[in-house]
Amino acid sequence: MREFGPVFNASHFLLPVLDLQKRIESVVAEDGTTFQEVCNAPLSPQSTICNVQSLWAYWQDDAANLNLTGLNEATGHVDTYLDHFLMCSRNPANPSDGLVPPQSCMSRGGIPVQPYFVLGGFVDENATHFPKDPQYSKASAVVITLLVDNYDIHSNGIIGMRTLKQHFHNALLPCRSRSSDEASQGDGVGEGVRGVHAELHV
Repeated sequence: MREFGPVFNASHFLLPVLDLQKRIESVVAEDGTTFQEVCNAPLSPQSTICNVQSLWAYWQDDAANLNLTGLNEATGHVDTYLDHFLMCSRNPANPSDGLVPPQSCMSRGGIPVQPYFVLGGFVDENATHFPKDPQYSKASAVVITLLVDNYDIHSNGIIGMRTLKQHFHNALLPCRSRSSDEASQGDGVGEGVRGVHAELHV
């Protein structure tokens, strides 16, 4: 039976992470600047969805997709969000994972997200190089990267991003006060997760 790290605990970790991500994305600065206005949207103008590199991209930032299950008659196995992750970690650009029910691995903006960008703690601390067969399922940390467009240092865009910076920090405060071992409870997935660490660069 495959071992999964604490970040895959749905109720005690994944869902709170989604809540945190949505709170950060919805931050509004005093001058009215929003993340949507300064974010990187690589498929614009066809799509204005921001480029957010997150584990939740595999479920299109939708808790309903995480809860999807189905009996796979070909394998006799009930496919869950964990099976979906395993398929997507092998091929993040896959438009259909081949499970029941079938789901896309790409973000809601149609952007593939590599597992080594959004997960941490899956490499042995004594390793001297990146593993040939990384065990992403054993991850003990997640990374959320909200990409913004490049702006001239004196432009309104860079000013807007700077005004958002403190609000991003404030959105993270409730998570920092949370017990770091919450993710070890329930769901039978993982044992303990490290506290919240955030770096915001503008």
